[in-house]
Amino acid sequence: MNQSEMAELADYLEARLREIGATEIADPRLYTYELEETGEQHLVDPRKRIVLMLDALERSALLLDRSTFDSARARLQDNVKGMEDVDIVVRRVDRPERERASYRLDEERQTEPLFAELRQFRARVMDDPGE
Repeated sequence: MNQSEMAELADYLEARLREIGATEIADPRLYTYELEETGEQHLVDPRKRIVLMLDALERSALLLDRSTFDSARARLQDNVKGMEDVDIVVRRVDRPERERASYRLDEERQTEPLFAELRQFRARVMDDPGE
């Protein structure tokens, strides 16, 4: 892919992230650097931007992974008596009440296929020789 196609792919990924509510991951301000000489902000290279967005999406998705729940629950059970039958819910508190999403971590999810696809896509972007 040439630089222009890679930039289109980065923009496409940003738009899809916004559609699924991952606006904080899609925010282009997270993928900028400042030129010391002028203080101007510039977007990082599109390939790097894609990789950074995919990495952030994977970290975010880990919150919904069953293994995260199992690990957190085990730590709670080790430290607090009577925690055997407790649900763990993740709730966004940095947003207005009407926009807060909640996720029950004890629900079974098939997240490994998602992680595998994210890693495969990331590898393809990284390995693309460009034109």
